[in-house]
Amino acid sequence: MDLRKLDDIKINFIIGIPRSGTTLVSVLLHQYPNCISLPEVHQLTYFYKKYKHVTEITKTLKEDIYEFIFLFYSHKTNPLFGRFNNSLIDDLKIGHPITYGQLIKLIYLGLSDDKGIKNEIRFIIDKNPLYTLEVDKILSIFPDAKFIALIRDYRAYALSNIESNSSVVSKKTTYYHALVWNLYLKYIERAIEKYGDQIKIIKYEDLILSKEITLKSIVHFFGLEFSESIFNYYESMKDKIKEIDYKEVNHKRMVKQITDLALPINTSRLETWRNNLSESDIKKIEYISSKYGYKYGYNPIAKINFTEKVFFSIYMFPDFIKVKVYEWLKSPDLQIYYKYKAKI
Repeated sequence: MDLRKLDDIKINFIIGIPRSGTTLVSVLLHQYPNCISLPEVHQLTYFYKKYKHVTEITKTLKEDIYEFIFLFYSHKTNPLFGRFNNSLIDDLKIGHPITYGQLIKLIYLGLSDDKGIKNEIRFIIDKNPLYTLEVDKILSIFPDAKFIALIRDYRAYALSNIESNSSVVSKKTTYYHALVWNLYLKYIERAIEKYGDQIKIIKYEDLILSKEITLKSIVHFFGLEFSESIFNYYESMKDKIKEIDYKEVNHKRMVKQITDLALPINTSRLETWRNNLSESDIKKIEYISSKYGYKYGYNPIAKINFTEKVFFSIYMFPDFIKVKVYEWLKSPDLQIYYKYKAKI
């Protein structure tokens, strides 16, 4: 493969608050035959430290790519991904030139099974909420990239985490979820202040209630042509359910994710937080997040007295420290380390 052709493929990103429709948007965009969009591949962060200034293909580079592929599929047995197209790496000639941007795009093409070979791919959309904390790094590699940043009502976000099939996520406190929501909003707003029109906020509620208008806005922002056929995405998801390995430890979460994607867009859960969160939890979340949320139309409904405010300030402090540590340690890099035990 002539690696220079990769420079003609436009790469953009879906970031934002987790559990805010990022996977749904990624799946919708993947329906375009000339677009690849798969959720949470981690190669951009994984290879960055060692290869950000790469200029030529080496034996070590090829070995590191194969190691990443092995680790990736060992960790992420998700039917949204096809088999890796090893020929793309096998055909790399040692000594030939390569840039870091080309390396990242090449791996993405390989992860799309044979879609990247059968179709003339013009767009790659990399979806990863954790990249919200890495916009500066990404734009140092792809200076023309654009970002869709999805947000969601902070109370609905907290409820989604509380009801999560992941025991690690569901055991976090209400304070923690509200503080993480604030953290992501802070980074989204910083990115908009710094990079302006390269960042576009999309509200999850608009995606659900006004899907055609919102999707048109997204695809035009990324330079794609709108097609109503993308709303048939859930038909392709039905076959994906059959591919799930029920022996996997995390199969319950995977089944829920793919099953949800196999259904048409659902409007019924937008405000279930009103009934499923306790009055106390709503007050805690609104105390922490309503200042940010108010700017996006997420208006508080609870009245919080002075005593409750003092109580919340004291009891949220341990989670405030946890989220600060999460931010200081640049969690995307930590996630790569712990998931893949990366040595590079």
